[in-house]
Amino acid sequence: MTSPELTGGAGFTYEDAVPAQYLAAMVGGTTAAALDARVVQRVAQQQADFGEPLDDVIVDAASLADGTVMRLSLQVKRSLTISEAETNSDFREVIQRSWQTLQKPDFREHVDRVGAVTGSVAEETSRAFATVCEWARASDTTAAFMQRFVDGGNASATHRAVVEAVRIVAQDRGAPLSNDQLYRLLSHLVLIRFDFLHAGSTHEADVIVSLQRALAPGQAERAGDLWDLLRQFARDGAGRSAVHTRASLVRALAGWRFTGAPAFAGDMQTLRDSTRHWLDQQADDIGGTHLTRQVLRDQLGAQMAAHRLTLIKGLPGTGKTVLLRDLVQKLAADGTTLFLAANRLSGRSWSEHARGMGLATTSIEPLLIEVAATGHATMLIDGLDRIAPERRAIVTDLLGRVLSATLREIPDGVW
Repeated sequence: MTSPELTGGAGFTYEDAVPAQYLAAMVGGTTAAALDARVVQRVAQQQADFGEPLDDVIVDAASLADGTVMRLSLQVKRSLTISEAETNSDFREVIQRSWQTLQKPDFREHVDRVGAVTGSVAEETSRAFATVCEWARASDTTAAFMQRFVDGGNASATHRAVVEAVRIVAQDRGAPLSNDQLYRLLSHLVLIRFDFLHAGSTHEADVIVSLQRALAPGQAERAGDLWDLLRQFARDGAGRSAVHTRASLVRALAGWRFTGAPAFAGDMQTLRDSTRHWLDQQADDIGGTHLTRQVLRDQLGAQMAAHRLTLIKGLPGTGKTVLLRDLVQKLAADGTTLFLAANRLSGRSWSEHARGMGLATTSIEPLLIEVAATGHATMLIDGLDRIAPERRAIVTDLLGRVLSATLREIPDGVW
């Protein structure tokens, strides 16, 4: 009988869970295994047709400190044996494809990583494999690394066996690697162990906990459902060589509300504070009496559902701003809003206005994605017709980016 874990006929497979682990990190705007604290930016699946030898999962991640990008290229194996045996096709495939990836002209030395993710591997050999890779990364020269393996060196018999296995199998039908080649390969290799699909799996529990933190308080109890959804995305993505970004995830997860990526937390709070200050300054009553204007509110909702651009117009004093205030208040109660008021704009471009507001991020597209993730993908403007000519570029900068991003990654219906 064939295991349902392998056929995928019942529940999810191990191959679904691995990319979903990195999708979960991207949802939360955090790092993940073997990324050296860099934040996940992109997850690609089954990229053999696009020139990637290690094609199962490819993760691009960026440093928050300096913006540098690294790529983690992985082969996914439900189980793995570390040996040079002729019949050990899985290990040979991982090592050979890792070596091929190092030959790519765009490979970043001492930054990118290659290797495998597995659920089951012998403890002693996997620990020895991880150790020799760390030795290689900690050594500044080939000679310093190889010194560990001479007589009297600190390498054990298991360490030596692992190194020789890598040396021998790296080139299919080719000569064993030289010391320099071996040192280079090992210094970029990683072996990651994720335990999924078993009762009591700590890795799955850790992912669900991270998703609980990523979800807005009202939805945190649905973290398990979100994990299943991400695994479904991964399963579907494998069949179509999918590339996932934070923008595409925001689209696919429309209706879910998130606390937001930690890197954007300050900016999202600044936007929420700005919206709240405007709300506090707008009266919504006349002598203590508030008119609900339910018919107008329903009409506004219907128009916004049917059109991407909705204009509230009328004579002065007819309640346009009050109607807008009701809408802004409703949206702000559910998360972040991007709200502009004609009399609160500063500067001659979006970047100048953003700096004037105190935003750390002046780049429009990532800011829009984060607003959509933590609130509603709706931009609201009070007094569009009153914006001074020298301030109009603030709005046109935003609208131009919305349009161009919609045509590329930010999908219809997000902005």
